[in-house]
Amino acid sequence: MLVQIMFNEKQSDEKILGVLDKWYEEFPGETIAYDAIRDNSTSIAAAYKIIHDRTSDKEKATELQEKYTAIASAIARDQFEHIKWYNGLRPQQRNEILIYNRLNTLTQALNILGNSTVDAIPFEELANELAKSIEIECNAITNEKTRILGNKSIVDKKLQLIDYIYDIIGGLAETPALDNKIATTLKQVCNYENRRLKRYNVDRLTEKDAEEIISSLQVIASSYRMANKLSVDNAPVLKDIKNIYDTNIEKYGPYVLN
Repeated sequence: MLVQIMFNEKQSDEKILGVLDKWYEEFPGETIAYDAIRDNSTSIAAAYKIIHDRTSDKEKATELQEKYTAIASAIARDQFEHIKWYNGLRPQQRNEILIYNRLNTLTQALNILGNSTVDAIPFEELANELAKSIEIECNAITNEKTRILGNKSIVDKKLQLIDYIYDIIGGLAETPALDNKIATTLKQVCNYENRRLKRYNVDRLTEKDAEEIISSLQVIASSYRMANKLSVDNAPVLKDIKNIYDTNIEKYGPYVLN
């Protein structure tokens, strides 16, 4: 966008502010949803923040902070509402790409807001809604009716999504109950993959078998990395997952990791 080009060309902050303020006048947050133009909105908020951080004029700094906080807060609230809507969808309606887009935009807005996040958006509600997203994904993985555990590709995508959301929550709140839920899910995932791995015979491995084994090992490794992030004391879970991984690496590694 134009503002980024002006930054790249090292134009003066005053010229850049002229463009930013024109945009701010044309798209007032109280009448136009920033979510509808969120890519530009996050860039505008970030640009105001950059100039705010390097100005020495206290009065101007206050004005700039009000503007980037107003924009970023509106964006964050919009994403919060969409995440609530997404959490209410039926499993077959959920799409990881859709929620990733919202989470990416939310993360950008939260990074811009920094320490003002608590005052700018429904802080506790946001953390609770993100935790709900993780619980939904955990339940989807472990629900026998969905048969997701039999599809390593889907499991891996859901673990990545859980990991991403967990990182966002980490900057918002402590969630011991959620950590226990995640730990239980990771343990179930690894136990399932461990049972699958036991069916292979190293003396009769096909190329397809090797691919399946590597895929299972990757899921177990992802689970271990995720378990390491949890704030609760989950030493038994970590130990079990590590034992599963080490045992299968020792057994199949020499045949599939070359």
